[in-house]
Amino acid sequence: MKAFSLSIGLVMMVALSGSAALAQTTCATRVVQATGPSALLEGSARSKARAAWSRRVSESKRLGPSYATWLRARNPHYTCTRAKKSYICTASAMPCRV
Repeated sequence: MKAFSLSIGLVMMVALSGSAALAQTTCATRVVQATGPSALLEGSARSKARAAWSRRVSESKRLGPSYATWLRARNPHYTCTRAKKSYICTASAMPCRV
């Protein structure tokens, strides 16, 4: 039984490493920044900045929609400021695609 579970583990490791090799990530050479509209909550302002970043990347002639997923981006970062009773955030990251 122990040998059987060991061989299954090896097969799974090989399968996972093979799929990782197929899913190579390609990233842009420059960071993209976008500022979203103001919001009452900082979390909402970050969300709006992320959406603005995705739109900017998606509409880019060099990059396009395949690079516009924030979760795949390299070194994602927010810069937020509070202005009176609202927040304004800028999202910046290097767009990547699989």
